[in-house]
Amino acid sequence: MTSLSPSCLLRRIGVYAATPILCLGMSVQSSADQLLNGIASYNKLGKERFLAGLYLTGTSNDPSAILNSSEPQKMEMRVTAKRLSSRSLTKLWIESMAINNPPSVLTEQANAMVQFSKLVKRTLRTGDHLVIHRKGTGTTEISLNGIKLGEINQDGFFKTLLNSWLGSVPFSSSFKSQLLVNGNVGEDLNARFVTITPDAARTEQLAQVINQSQESAAPAQAVSTQQTSAAVPQQQSAPEPEQPEARAAASDIAASTQTEAVIEQPLIAKPNIQLASAEQPTEEAPEPEPASPEQQEQAAIISADELDEEELDEGEDISAELTAEALLNRQLYHSKLVKWAYQHVKYPKRAIVREQQGSVQLELVVDRNGDVRNIEILEASKYATLNRASQRAIEDASPFPPMPETMSQEEFRFTLPIVYRLPD
Repeated sequence: MTSLSPSCLLRRIGVYAATPILCLGMSVQSSADQLLNGIASYNKLGKERFLAGLYLTGTSNDPSAILNSSEPQKMEMRVTAKRLSSRSLTKLWIESMAINNPPSVLTEQANAMVQFSKLVKRTLRTGDHLVIHRKGTGTTEISLNGIKLGEINQDGFFKTLLNSWLGSVPFSSSFKSQLLVNGNVGEDLNARFVTITPDAARTEQLAQVINQSQESAAPAQAVSTQQTSAAVPQQQSAPEPEQPEARAAASDIAASTQTEAVIEQPLIAKPNIQLASAEQPTEEAPEPEPASPEQQEQAAIISADELDEEELDEGEDISAELTAEALLNRQLYHSKLVKWAYQHVKYPKRAIVREQQGSVQLELVVDRNGDVRNIEILEASKYATLNRASQRAIEDASPFPPMPETMSQEEFRFTLPIVYRLPD
C-alpha cells in the first residue's frame, strides 16, 4: 500500500465512489412516469427512522447528473419509527442543507426553506409517506399520505434539498450509495419499502385538519409572503463578518467528509468533555394546524414510555419562529463550526497502516463563547483508534468560534460527522 501522510488523507476525506449494487431478478418500481432509482435507510442512535426512495425519469448512478438534471424527480420518505418529531425533522433538513450547499445558495433559498419548514412542521407516524416532488424547474410540491400540503415556486429549491441526500456530506455514506444503485434495489429492502403504507384513519384525520388549516391560512397568505420576502434582503444588507469564513466552510466541507452508518454500541472512550446524560422528555412544540375537540379525541395518544430517543430532544425548537434571516444565521454558523472542527481532525498513522476506515458522528453543544458544554455520540466507528482520534479533534478544537451577535440563544446544538476514508 502506498503511504500517504495524515494531512494528505484528510484532504482526500470525502472522495466517494458510489458503486451500483446489483441484485438479479429485481424489477424497477415506477411512480407515474418516474422510476425508483434506489432506497436508503436513515438511522439515528442505532434505530431506523425512515426509508427514503429516489425516483427519476431514467435510472442513474451519477450524483452530479442527477443533481443537474432538469427532469421531474421525486424524494419520498416512508416512516418506520413510531414517531418522527417535527423538531428533529426540521433540524435534520436545516443542518444537511447547511453542510452541503454554499452560503450563496443558502441565502438564495432561505425564504423557500422557511416555507418548506412550515409545510412539514408536523409529527410523522409509522407508515406516513412524505413526498417532495419536483414537477418543473421551479415548482416543488410537498404532500403527506397523498394530501397536498403546498407548493414552493423557487428555482433551485429541489436541488438544494436533494443535495442533503446526494451531496458531499449526505445523511450517511451508505445512505447515499443506496440511492445510487441504478434501480437495482435489494429484494428484502424493496419488499419492506412496498409494505410501508399510511394508516387510513390517520390519513382521513390529516385531510380534515390540513384542509381546515389551508382554508384559514388563505386570507393571510399574501401578507405573510410579503413579510417573509423582506427577510433575506435585510440579511444581505447587514454587515456580514461571518460569511467569508462560512463560504470557505461550505467549499471545504464538500471536499472533506461524509458520514457512515450508525453503530448501535458506541466504542468511543469517554472524553474529558462530559458526555450528555440521558435526556429527559420535553414538551413538544404544538402542531401548527388547529384541531377540533373531536379530532383531538380521535388522534392516537402516545404515552411517555412509548417515546424513543428520537422524541427525547431537549434542544431548542428550531422552527418555533423561523425567519429567513434566523435560518441563514444558523446555517452559516453551523458551517463555520464544522469547518473549524475539520481543521483539527488527523487520520491516525496506525489506522492508515492497518487500512482502517470508518466514521464517527457527534452532537455537540457550545455556549456563546464557543466552549463545549456537552457532547453526545450519535454513531461510532468499530475501530477504537478512529474514535479516539475524533475525541482528540474535539478537545483540540475547543473552544470553537464564538456565536455571532446576530444569534440570541445561549447555547447552540449541532451535528458533527467525521469520516476516515482511504483513497481508492
